Amino acid sequence: FGAPDAAYGLILLQVFMGVLASTALLLCAAIAEQKGTQWRLSAILDTALDAVIAMDHRGIITDFNPAAERMFGHAKSDAIGRELAALLIPEDLRDQHRRGLRHYLLTGEGPFLNRRVETRGLHADGHEFAIEVAITTLSDAAGPARFTGYVRDLTERVRVERERQQAEAALRHSQRQL
Repeated sequence: FGAPDAAYGLILLQVFMGVLASTALLLCAAIAEQKGTQWRLSAILDTALDAVIAMDHRGIITDFNPAAERMFGHAKSDAIGRELAALLIPEDLRDQHRRGLRHYLLTGEGPFLNRRVETRGLHADGHEFAIEVAITTLSDAAGPARFTGYVRDLTERVRVERERQQAEAALRHSQRQL
């Protein structure tokens, strides 16, 4: 900005400062928009009624929303960094889960992906319960596959169905007695 003419040097300095300020404003606006998007996504996950659990390609939990905490009885801080199979899947289904993950990583195919599947989950206190799981995957050039599981507790639905079946059986039995 050391031009032979001081006035010209000041004009160059003002143009530079204007470009710098404009760039800073645009950058701040972009960051604010991204933070707003992240906040909205976080709010959605935190208020979801279904459990939302993210897992990396190794089977390690990377996110665990409040509904997952309530459903499975584990705190988010205890779940993140742990293997999903060992923490949330009943022992007799763990090998099947691990084989399915390996199969997906080799072939890009998986029976649980992009559809709803009824299975069982494992609560922190050790009891098993009926769940519906839908798993989606995000694969990109930036890195290995990541998975998101959407889990719904079916305990109440299973209880109502069992009561309905028992009532129907009792009705058939009483009709045969007549």
